[in-house]
Amino acid sequence: MKALLYCIVLVALTISQAHAKDTPNGKPFIALEEQIAATNAAIDATNEAVEATNGAVEATNEALDASNAATDASIQALNAADAALQARDDFLQSQIDLLNMTLSDQLVIINARFEELEDQIESVDAQSQAADALMAEKIELNRVAIDLLTGQVDSQEQLNAYQTNLINTLFSRVNSLDTSVASNQYVALQQYQTIANQIRSIQSEDSYTSSQISYLQSQLSVATSKINTLSNSLGRECIDGYYVAGVQTDGRLLCREASDIVVVTQPLTKTRTCVSEFIGCLDYEYWQYGTAYCPTGYKRTATSYSTPGGLASNQNYYSAAYVRTSRTDSESTATGYVKVTCSNDPLYEYTPY
Repeated sequence: MKALLYCIVLVALTISQAHAKDTPNGKPFIALEEQIAATNAAIDATNEAVEATNGAVEATNEALDASNAATDASIQALNAADAALQARDDFLQSQIDLLNMTLSDQLVIINARFEELEDQIESVDAQSQAADALMAEKIELNRVAIDLLTGQVDSQEQLNAYQTNLINTLFSRVNSLDTSVASNQYVALQQYQTIANQIRSIQSEDSYTSSQISYLQSQLSVATSKINTLSNSLGRECIDGYYVAGVQTDGRLLCREASDIVVVTQPLTKTRTCVSEFIGCLDYEYWQYGTAYCPTGYKRTATSYSTPGGLASNQNYYSAAYVRTSRTDSESTATGYVKVTCSNDPLYEYTPY
């Protein structure tokens, strides 16, 4: 564009020189030069504005390119994260499918074994019925043999041989069947035990432990009851005024006379413990405990007690006895007690039997 303007200016100068002889003092030429200079200045300003605009456009394009690159990087990162999540979902789903398939296979195996066991039981039942039939046959043969013995027989020896052969054959068949039945029963029981063990193995270990604790607690209660029963029975072996001092080597009791007998009864103390707490106690367990003491100079000769809710523990000492009840979810309305029979120095001893 600038070159075109220069061409226009040169043409104008040529025309003006051709007519210069008509323009005195060259004033039109001076005016034209001033116009050309102004035009050049305007052209330069326009070019500078265009260059500035181009620079701004280039800067804007560079910013857009950088923004597009950042956006592309973000999209790639999101795509990678999405792919990772999809891979994790696929893995988890495969694990779930595998677990479901494993459990399903185990159930199928267990059901199949149960069906086999049922078939074994049916087989055992069938063989038992066959054994019953053979036993009925044996009874019938015995009846026939008796009829033969009471009837007309040409040869007694022939009859005896016939009867013996029938009985031996029958017993052989019955024994063989019994052995087969017992073997099948044993195999069936073994299979049943195997299946039962597999079922128990998938049960909760906590539930198993809890059941064992309950069993041990019940056994402990039974043992404690037996001990208390034995203690009470031993305490009743001696006559009034005497107490059981021990057991001799031959198993007989040793009874000693007490110059003075004192019975001390101590009511149990009720208490509780918080077992569930959240901004205060939500649930309690209740129990009772207490100790009965003999007077100074006396020794304990017998102990008895009442323990609402069951006995948790007891301990006998030389001159005292302690008991504690089992813990319960609700407070008992009854108050238990522990009672000791005490005596001072013995005066006489004997064996009741």
